[in-house]
Amino acid sequence: MINFLFYFFFNVPFHALYLSTSKMVLEENQNKLEIQLKVFSDDLQTALVNHFNNQEISTIENIGIKNLSQIKSYLKEHLIPYKINAKHKWTMDLEELTADYQESIYLLTIVYKDNSHESDKAQMLEIQADYLMEVFPTQSNVIDLTYREQRSFFRLKKNKTKEQIDLKFH
Repeated sequence: MINFLFYFFFNVPFHALYLSTSKMVLEENQNKLEIQLKVFSDDLQTALVNHFNNQEISTIENIGIKNLSQIKSYLKEHLIPYKINAKHKWTMDLEELTADYQESIYLLTIVYKDNSHESDKAQMLEIQADYLMEVFPTQSNVIDLTYREQRSFFRLKKNKTKEQIDLKFH
């Protein structure tokens, strides 16, 4: 009954947990960041409908197949890796995106590359991951970052959407 009322009044499906997990690997030379992002398919669909103001977004099972360009555009605004050195801060470019649907979860594989031709290596990596938070205020995005065989874990939420990782000590 609560699920029905929540959906009826807010037009948002209710479930107990708003969580995504990301496994990120930054290559040793810092030129490529590969991300494996797991997100509930209905949450992704809600975010895309909200972002593009379009009720015509494909059914849950086909989102990744038919809406890759929309997912890519959405992620360019809500999942942003920045590299920082003593001179300036720059973004990495989203180069590749694939989607695999598995029992109500989408596994998105995302590849960012550094095309900046920056001569100095980055000293810091900043991850902005505020995806889904505009539609689900209690959304948490858990990040597992590996760089030089060392792992860093952090959780991002509505009041803290960015995390900086010091690459000098990895």
